[in-house]
Amino acid sequence: MANRINITDFLNNIKTQPIDKNFIEKLEKTYGSNLDDYISRLLSKAPNGAFFEGDGVCKILSHDWILDASDDMCIDFVKWQLIPIFDMLDNDFVCYDLTNENWCMFYIVEELKFNEGKTLEECLGFGEYEE
Repeated sequence: MANRINITDFLNNIKTQPIDKNFIEKLEKTYGSNLDDYISRLLSKAPNGAFFEGDGVCKILSHDWILDASDDMCIDFVKWQLIPIFDMLDNDFVCYDLTNENWCMFYIVEELKFNEGKTLEECLGFGEYEE
């Protein structure tokens, strides 16, 4: 079972997270795009996934889930240029939009992208964190 962690602590410690170069290279090759430092560190933080404590319920996807998301969810995330990172349940995912270099929500049932251009904390609904 995945760890339960505090979302604020998780986000506040991204800058010091070592990058999992092997995973990031696989992801960049899959999407045909380079990831910036912050996204690389964020994606390297919980290789086995994690559930977050707090008012809302969400989990960060494991490396395997992220790499296999298109097959597992029958959505062509690569075509959409969206990396699903957080599962908000009810078929909603917080994704990083590689085309626009920002965050959005994605509803997989209707393949609907919404809350485009929001910050990560706005998409997660967990308040602000230290920059």
